[in-house]
Amino acid sequence: MTRNPSKRQEQGELPCPMDTGGHHGIERNLNRELSDKRTTAQRRLEIAALGENFAARVARNRHTSPEVLLKLSMHASYEVRCGVAQNPSAPPLVLEELLKGADSWLAGLAAVNLNLTDTQMDRLSRSSSIWAKQAIASRPDVPVPILVRLGHVRRGRVIADDVHKAVARNPRTPESTLRQLAPHLFFEVARNPGLSPGLIRELVSSKDEERRRYLVWRLDLPEDVIELLRNDPSDAVREAFRISTMGQKTLSIEERLDHLKKNPSVALWFFRDWDLTGVDIERLFEDGFSDNLAWHAFQHPKVPISLLRRFIDDRPMAYGRYILLLRIVALNPALSPDLLNELCAHANPDVLSR
Repeated sequence: MTRNPSKRQEQGELPCPMDTGGHHGIERNLNRELSDKRTTAQRRLEIAALGENFAARVARNRHTSPEVLLKLSMHASYEVRCGVAQNPSAPPLVLEELLKGADSWLAGLAAVNLNLTDTQMDRLSRSSSIWAKQAIASRPDVPVPILVRLGHVRRGRVIADDVHKAVARNPRTPESTLRQLAPHLFFEVARNPGLSPGLIRELVSSKDEERRRYLVWRLDLPEDVIELLRNDPSDAVREAFRISTMGQKTLSIEERLDHLKKNPSVALWFFRDWDLTGVDIERLFEDGFSDNLAWHAFQHPKVPISLLRRFIDDRPMAYGRYILLLRIVALNPALSPDLLNELCAHANPDVLSR
């Protein structure tokens, strides 16, 4: 007689290997349950009780309820607690419980969660975790006073380099802090999309031709700065200006793409050219991914979502790449925080609630 596994599942029983094709069939059914919004909190707890691997999947699943996440935030397994930290559905109360006694790595994961309150962000920004501080400084919703404190230059030196870089790139960072950071992190400040015309004029007065050459890629250059760069005494700066966004109308798409592949570090603002299509951007990565090139290209408002997924699948999603994508969300108005969470879930092969 043929068994009816769906009926037994409705009654809350675990599927039988004979019904589902063995171990893999059981996993498929359980993963299907996790991805179903209608699966109850009690059922999710039952699945979590099957073992650490299943508990971690429940912890990362975006459909898991706050009450279940709260219980899992106190789970003995470190992997499970990390899953809770990354869950886009974890509310501040759950994150608060999770942060009690959290080590540097777990604090860093929680610091990326977009459900943190301002108070929690402030506390993490004062912790000893460099990962947490860097993540907080990269957030699109970080309070300005936190950015000012993290970006402070003590005794003329930049101590926590990665943290200061994140502050320098954040468009929410106030001009006074950017001025402090500019002598130490010029290129990070120069790529900040929130620069005022006055600060741009200060940056372009640099005696370093490499720094002036970097600035030609901005789309928001004041007219007087454009004239300065067009008539710059340096041949390298004038040539960079010729093929920049301001002077690119004479170049073909092929010439532009070829230049971008060869000069990713100075081509930041070229990627914001509205004439580029998603297909053009994908062609830049025909031969593989460069993190530097990806950082610039993914700020273009027409970047294909499929390309972001390819970028994540190219190699395992490391913490640095999670931070990279968070920064892109902060800089690219076309990408939403919800999409960031979807991409990061997509990056983890154990997260099957896509």
